[in-house]
Amino acid sequence: MVFLVLSHKEPALVERLMARLGDTETAVTVLHHDAKSRDVPGLPATGRARLMPNPASSGWGDMEIVHATLRCMRWVRNGIPDFSWIVLLSGQDYPVAAPREIESELLVTPADAFLSWEFVRPFVSRRSTDWQRGTSHRYYWRLFPGTHRPIPIPIPRLSAYFDGVGIHAGSQWWSFGRRAVALILDDTAMLNHLSGRFRSVLLPDEAFFQTMILNSPTNLNLVCSHRRFYRFVKAGGAPHPETLTIEDLDEIRASGAFFARKVDFRASAELLDRLDSQHAGSLSPGT
Repeated sequence: MVFLVLSHKEPALVERLMARLGDTETAVTVLHHDAKSRDVPGLPATGRARLMPNPASSGWGDMEIVHATLRCMRWVRNGIPDFSWIVLLSGQDYPVAAPREIESELLVTPADAFLSWEFVRPFVSRRSTDWQRGTSHRYYWRLFPGTHRPIPIPIPRLSAYFDGVGIHAGSQWWSFGRRAVALILDDTAMLNHLSGRFRSVLLPDEAFFQTMILNSPTNLNLVCSHRRFYRFVKAGGAPHPETLTIEDLDEIRASGAFFARKVDFRASAELLDRLDSQHAGSLSPGT
């Protein structure tokens, strides 16, 4: 199993995350640390962590995040050919369940993928939720040049968006088994089509993989859950989730999530300590 971590800041927090992920039987952690960051986290001494070579540089909400993720997935498939799962994480995620328990569950589950999705309507109404309005504008309008502000597409150009591909969106963070990874990486025609389709939209990383999987003829066993705990100030209306603290501990524990996000090295320090201590008995020597 591979934990694929995308990070761009807080090396100390990333190092703590990677050390925690080392509490598994055989899982490997692969770190892609954004090229813009000068401080690269150090790898744990377990021998089961690898640094992605020649990392990309990406900005918030742009297509480069998708390209970097795809490149990492190809690198994992070529360099770790016996992998069974790729679990995508940010540098501000942290395990809620013991990593070896996550590993054990994924290795026996009949599911092929855990990801969240909802169909994105091209047109919305007053009864639509904030999330439905936001994603409809996000994926059916274009961005005003040089900004993150979607603008309506002129009516004559709407026909270009009715291409037979239904847009689905959800969280960027997912867990894909081997069959799901193969479906994505081997469908070159759909990859190329969606790369063009999402090139000029905001947050393509929250719809690219959902749209690809949900539009592919397949018998994959999909679970509509990303197994993450997070909190938004306003559902569908905030660009980032709130930073979690010790006050969220009970709700996090009751959620059944694999991971919590987002956490901060200082603001979440007590929370991280408590999450570690609840699994202290399962830690391997030296972790």
